[in-house]
Amino acid sequence: NAMPRSTLLPPSLHILGSGSIGILFAWSIRRELPTYPVTVLLRSGRGHEERISRKRCAPGMDYDGITAKVTRPNAGNASVSFSVDIPAEIMSSDQTAADPTAPVTTIQNLLVATKAPDAAAAVSSVLHRMDKKNGSNIIVLSNGAMAVRDEIRALLKRERGGASQLNTNITLASTTHGAYRVTNKDGSSDEQPMSYSIVHAGVGSTFVESQPIAKLFEAAGLRAKYASPDEMNVLLWKKLATNCAINPLTALHRCTNGKLANMDNETNAIMNVVIGEVSQIALLDAADRGLSDESIKELQYERLLSFVNNVVQATAANKSSMLQDVLAKRETEIDYLNGYVARLGREKFDSECPHNEEMVKRIQGVGNT
Repeated sequence: NAMPRSTLLPPSLHILGSGSIGILFAWSIRRELPTYPVTVLLRSGRGHEERISRKRCAPGMDYDGITAKVTRPNAGNASVSFSVDIPAEIMSSDQTAADPTAPVTTIQNLLVATKAPDAAAAVSSVLHRMDKKNGSNIIVLSNGAMAVRDEIRALLKRERGGASQLNTNITLASTTHGAYRVTNKDGSSDEQPMSYSIVHAGVGSTFVESQPIAKLFEAAGLRAKYASPDEMNVLLWKKLATNCAINPLTALHRCTNGKLANMDNETNAIMNVVIGEVSQIALLDAADRGLSDESIKELQYERLLSFVNNVVQATAANKSSMLQDVLAKRETEIDYLNGYVARLGREKFDSECPHNEEMVKRIQGVGNT
């Protein structure tokens, strides 16, 4: 959807999450719009403290920030890398800034780019900073955005029931950009000498339910468009189908996305039935929400299968986030992907999704070995 020319950029953006997508978005905004007020919020106790240093943007204008490096593979195997300084703050878990002397700015727009299991707790830790007077937006960009949205919605309900009257709106976003953190041969992050070093492996598109945020991302070169709530619903089901099929299988086979195109028949069959179950629940959900016939067509099995196969080709060089999590022995997002589909099917539509359930068990099994 084209945005009206008059749409203004949002006044500022805080990014929650220093994973590959959070860093890619912060880096892109900072590189294309060097004076735009974007800040990355980092969790304390994760080793971020020693990586923040004083940066200078102009004489007498210093700020605390991190240096992020993004590498883009070019044709012919040559790659181009750029480093950019980004303002950053350490947040502690008890709703106070880790440095009590640092000035605390209110948050008007919060981009949630954390891992799905961390999202609600991370948002909770900054709720006291949300702009109550002018209102604020929480933009959910995490994988499993629909499950994350439900958790944040429940969190806001609990908070609204308490003392603080939050004037906060939840906006959904989706991106098909592929990025992964640079790692060493043993799978550990390449923290030296560049600690926030990522590879932008697949250039994709970004969709947001907010015109000002979409305009900001478009100006930052993130190929962004505004999407209506109905369009976003379809986009997120397509993304969920993609994540439910690609992420667990690449993690189980320890392979890049592109390798799935040439797997054995059994793996191919598993991928197809997983997508089939996602389509079944997506169609039930779309009918329940009263989506248009055109939207419902987009969620039919053949359309979803074709969409997922196109993503496999377009992001062939990418390592899925679940593969990165399994290699680094971190908690995966499986409960927010295949687990969400199975739960929604069972609890809302009395419809079982045995193959998605099986994916959850298999990935949890890998995590326990």
